[in-house]
Amino acid sequence: MGAGQCSSHSSPMSHGSHIPLSHFPLSHHSGHSLLELLVVLAVLGVLAGIGFAGAQGIRGWLARGETRALFLELQTACRLYRHEQGGWPPALLGGELALNGDGPDWRAALAPYLERPVIGCELADGFGNTRLFLLVDHDDDHWIGAAEFRALAPEARPERLWERVAVYSLDADGRLAAASWQ
Repeated sequence: MGAGQCSSHSSPMSHGSHIPLSHFPLSHHSGHSLLELLVVLAVLGVLAGIGFAGAQGIRGWLARGETRALFLELQTACRLYRHEQGGWPPALLGGELALNGDGPDWRAALAPYLERPVIGCELADGFGNTRLFLLVDHDDDHWIGAAEFRALAPEARPERLWERVAVYSLDADGRLAAASWQ
């Protein structure tokens, strides 16, 4: 074979011929139907809803854990102070104390017993509530009576609480958000 000549086994295209489109069967289904797209969107919506609900549950679980840790840390600091000093911090002897309020300064007395910084800081429970209250059993009978929970609505007060130290928080509407005894 010389230059410019083709072999006998050349493709049909080499001689300028073409393959008819009928040799390539077209699918009757060249795209997705509206129903298929809606099903996919519905499945994605359900999965997103499940993921969102799970995330909300985890946030609540973390907030409750953070609140429990704060309340336990405050209770432990009060007990350690009492053990080392022979009595409760003077700021706690006047009854229920608003921890972020303008009342007696408890921070300097308990700061050495706390892991978290409290001087110059506003405390908040895990839910972001800053209305925190602390009471101690100032008469050493291990009981804190209902009347001592002054910031709590009467229907939310425990009748009597067998505790040395009680801590609780109120939400923005004044309802009990979390309590060390629950």
